[in-house]
Amino acid sequence: MLDAISRAVHGRGYAVCVEGEPGIGKTALVDAVVTAAMTAHPTIQVVRAVGVESEFSLPHAGCSTCSLPCWTGCTIYPPDNGTR
Repeated sequence: MLDAISRAVHGRGYAVCVEGEPGIGKTALVDAVVTAAMTAHPTIQVVRAVGVESEFSLPHAGCSTCSLPCWTGCTIYPPDNGTR
């Protein structure tokens, strides 16, 4: 994760997947790394998503969660159906 932070600070976005058995400290690890990154680099943007087992077979299921912050302040127009 520290490599991902270094890349992001230098303008190269990066994704990290943390997985493992329930209760081993995945969330605590990510929380600690994100807190340290945001303290050291206040302008860094961190996007987090949580996967659920029921979505495992859906490709890119977490993408919508990750992309939501990117849509803040955007106007969503309906698709052009050729009537304009």
